[in-house]
Amino acid sequence: MRAGGGSGTFGGRLRTWFSRASGWREADFDALEDTLLEGDFGPRLAAEIVDEVRSERPRDWQQLQAALVESLQNAIATTVVMPRRRQLTVVLMLGVNGVGKTTALAKLAHRYRRSHTVMLAAADTFRAAAIDQLVRHGERLDVPVVRQGRGADAAAVVFDAIASARARATELLLVDTAGRMHNRTDLVAELRKLARVAEQRAEGAVHHLLAVDATTGQNAVEQARVFHDAVRVDSLLLTKFDSSARGGTAFAVSRQLGLPFSLLGTGEGMEDLQVFDAQRFATAVVERE
Repeated sequence: MRAGGGSGTFGGRLRTWFSRASGWREADFDALEDTLLEGDFGPRLAAEIVDEVRSERPRDWQQLQAALVESLQNAIATTVVMPRRRQLTVVLMLGVNGVGKTTALAKLAHRYRRSHTVMLAAADTFRAAAIDQLVRHGERLDVPVVRQGRGADAAAVVFDAIASARARATELLLVDTAGRMHNRTDLVAELRKLARVAEQRAEGAVHHLLAVDATTGQNAVEQARVFHDAVRVDSLLLTKFDSSARGGTAFAVSRQLGLPFSLLGTGEGMEDLQVFDAQRFATAVVERE
């Protein structure tokens, strides 16, 4: 995982603040809570983490660091997206516009094509550019792409894609969906329809993967809540975890909604997608300078 630069990062602010403290006082816990709030943890989770750290009675930076990492690790759940062999698994990539769904989908295809037969489906039919982008990814990766024209019924694209995947004995079908705005009930209804078709045609072997932008802040919690209420999110993919991201969003979403993270995007390259490791992530957030 990449570290960011300077005291502007969450870990950098923690280290700067602690280095100025003369001994450990109750007021320092208030400063820690303020730092967590600035890091997008949200008031409830920030208070819970401070209580857990207080119970450990840290006396120096190393003890504080260890207590924070342990508390943060416990605040985030993880799981693994594991396609089956010789059977079809469908992954629906969900999320609002701008979180990096299409690029993340290409990274997933790149990751799994080494061990599974993979196909892509362009079900974001609202934007011709999204279809073209996925087609280009498919060509570079030598992965087939099922698509229709702009404005086509997204559920129909999914229906055709599953039929094609079965005909080719494909093991993993990765479906790009439109950037559903979480406050648009009509678009959420269309997403429900798409997910319902996928569940029926794939006989339940569907993983609803929601992409969450690490730079979004507390808005990500409400976005994830609406998606989860609509289609039952199975796991989360944290995108854009680079030097500009504070990281608290991930802990807030996982703790408040009880949703696990499965994948972490750390850059633009095809290799910059990794299985989400709670301990490594917590350590990276705290240690970033």
